[in-house]
Amino acid sequence: MPIAKVATYAMGKVAMYPQSELRQLQQMKQNARKLFDRNPGNEQRLSHLKKLRHNYERSRSMLKSLQKVGLTDSDSDINNIIPLTSCGKRSYD
Repeated sequence: MPIAKVATYAMGKVAMYPQSELRQLQQMKQNARKLFDRNPGNEQRLSHLKKLRHNYERSRSMLKSLQKVGLTDSDSDINNIIPLTSCGKRSYD
């Protein structure tokens, strides 16, 4: 697993998702459904923004968990996390 991926995702550095755009699309879908449905890209964008929000929230949650056990954003701690991230992964050769 790439170190940069762990350093970004597990250490809570995933970029903030565009909250206002997500809120706007959700409100449009709920309050102006016909207008929302006229543009098929709205549903795709809403789905994408929800995934970005999930990634952000998950990243922040991981950071809090790692901080609880005393890990920091140091190269040493990141290198110690990497073997743990591959535990339980199956190889599909």
